[in-house]
Amino acid sequence: MKHQFEFAIAFSDTDAQGIVYHARYLDITERARIVWFNKVVDYDEQFTSASMLRDKRGFVVVDAHCRYHKSIKYAEKIIVESTVSERSHRKLIVQHQFKSMDLKTLFHTQTIVLVFVDLKISKSIKMPEKLYKKFKHYCDNEQCKIDLL
Repeated sequence: MKHQFEFAIAFSDTDAQGIVYHARYLDITERARIVWFNKVVDYDEQFTSASMLRDKRGFVVVDAHCRYHKSIKYAEKIIVESTVSERSHRKLIVQHQFKSMDLKTLFHTQTIVLVFVDLKISKSIKMPEKLYKKFKHYCDNEQCKIDLL
């Protein structure tokens, strides 16, 4: 299953030529990921982005790879599709695709590596089993869907 996040490009997202500034793609992805993760956990107070931040634990981006296929312009509406391509008890590898509203045009792709971290000690920790299992439904391949012990 894919998560879809609709987004309208604001003037502040663009450069002087009215094209989305390259660094803004990461900001847009972050917004999409927060909405997606809150949906994944079904707004379970134990796992929302806000509650995990309060508890000093959560996902941290440790690697980001961006590929620009076609420019997005001011006022365009897009969809960010998100899936999990790899999952372990400490890490998720997430794929994001920026597409036109009709899903026919691919503008941008990202691969983001997220590690679950105890923010008090700045070390990776095992994510709660309940949280780990919730991402299974967003896996984009069979290997990812296998629950590791």
